[in-house]
Amino acid sequence: MKQPMTGAACRLSAIEQTDSPKLRVAAYIRVSTTLDIQENSFEVQERYYTDLIRSNPDWRMAGIYADNGVTGTCKERRTGFQRLMRHCEEGKIDRVLCKSLSRFARNTLDTLDAVRRLKNLGIPVFFEKENLDSLSVQSEFVLSTIAAIAQEESRSISENTRVAYKHRSAAGQLPMVRILGYRVSRAGKRGPQTVAIDPDEAEAVRFIYRSYIDGARLTDIADELIDQGRRNVHGEIAWSGAMVRAVLLNEKYTGDYRSQKTYTADYLTHRVKMNRGEVEQRVIENHHEAIIDRKTWNEAQLLMLHPHAWRTTGNTYPFTGRLHCACGANYQRSNSQSRFRWICGKRDRKSVV
Repeated sequence: MKQPMTGAACRLSAIEQTDSPKLRVAAYIRVSTTLDIQENSFEVQERYYTDLIRSNPDWRMAGIYADNGVTGTCKERRTGFQRLMRHCEEGKIDRVLCKSLSRFARNTLDTLDAVRRLKNLGIPVFFEKENLDSLSVQSEFVLSTIAAIAQEESRSISENTRVAYKHRSAAGQLPMVRILGYRVSRAGKRGPQTVAIDPDEAEAVRFIYRSYIDGARLTDIADELIDQGRRNVHGEIAWSGAMVRAVLLNEKYTGDYRSQKTYTADYLTHRVKMNRGEVEQRVIENHHEAIIDRKTWNEAQLLMLHPHAWRTTGNTYPFTGRLHCACGANYQRSNSQSRFRWICGKRDRKSVV
């Protein structure tokens, strides 16, 4: 079978006319989504670079570093890229191969920073599509230009995605994620997404609302769910007051769908923030079958407005107010995952007794 990008082997082979020990060559590959067509591309790249490196008598395989289904705009989320850079700095790699500059990174600053760090180590990066070696004299200007174009493409994709989401929201076609009480299918070639009530989980949801309206505290409800052997959305018999509160606050149990509860504040860092009016929201009524009637929902929400409604525990434990963290905050009792622990009140979960 004919290999893709066959010209690269000839170009790179000509560079390495030397009697020195074999170069330790690594390749970095990345695809930004997990769609089937991109998964095939990922496998093709991995197989291609493995064959390319091993077929060159002057090279020795130093590894294939990969990020599958990860955006190139934020290096912190790319574990394969971080591992590549670390191994380069540890002296384990002599040369890096990459299909294109956009696969290497879609953030101009990240691209230039990484290339310069490797350049200071004497490690070149060869971008096949651009036929560019990062150690060449003209590479700095070319890299800056191409990296800026790649970043702009990423911004355009982000904007198009945002507009598409807005149109789907207006048409009431937003997909629903899996939550307790519902079985959700993925939309595909066979048809649109389906949302069906799970009888056992729906009974747990109804129990939560009934108990809360009858005056039970959030942690008491969580303890009772554990005693009943009720499983959470992850299939585990593990409940906490915070998990119960999340069920009580989710409008989807009335059959409605409120869009854009969160939004991406920066297309480069992909930092997600709670939407407090910065982005337009829509409420799609009767989006799916309801588990909780609106009268019960409204009654629960009114109770949530009470000053003590969000307290998950009372001052009923022997150590309440007596255990203090080094930061000065009091420890609070928690029964997360069916285990009782005392945790720093500032939620520093490293501080546990």
